[in-house]
Amino acid sequence: MPAGSVRVVGLASPGLIAPSLLRPRAPRRLIGFGLRADELDRAMAFGPNRTISVTAADAVPSYLDLDVVTAASELALALATQTAREWPGGAP
Repeated sequence: MPAGSVRVVGLASPGLIAPSLLRPRAPRRLIGFGLRADELDRAMAFGPNRTISVTAADAVPSYLDLDVVTAASELALALATQTAREWPGGAP
């Protein structure tokens, strides 16, 4: 994963742990997606390169290699599945 791009959807407590665990694996881009402004601001201290509101127009970038979904909402799940890439040759 060192050259990969990772999106963490959901920046409440479980979502704040994810960037801390992923950052040592050195993804090229680590982007946090949350709903509230206070979540987005707080998350920056935990390692993402940037944070984006899930309601923003650019919330569905196409350059991501891994989605980590920690939010329990339909909006978060919909966001993650919109850009899911199929594994070459089927699921591992």
